[in-house]
Amino acid sequence: EVKGDWPSLVKQAAAYARSMFSVHPLRLFVIVFAFNHKTGQARFLVFHRGG
Repeated sequence: EVKGDWPSLVKQAAAYARSMFSVHPLRLFVIVFAFNHKTGQARFLVFHRGG
């Protein structure tokens, strides 16, 4: 699903990160590449299992 603002995009990316943690129980962190198509900005998001 395409998100147009950063808060929605980060929330969706966090859902994908939680899925990765459940599939790979020993994984410590997940790196997600996020791209906002409205602004043309890109960010790397790092989700750590510890929070």
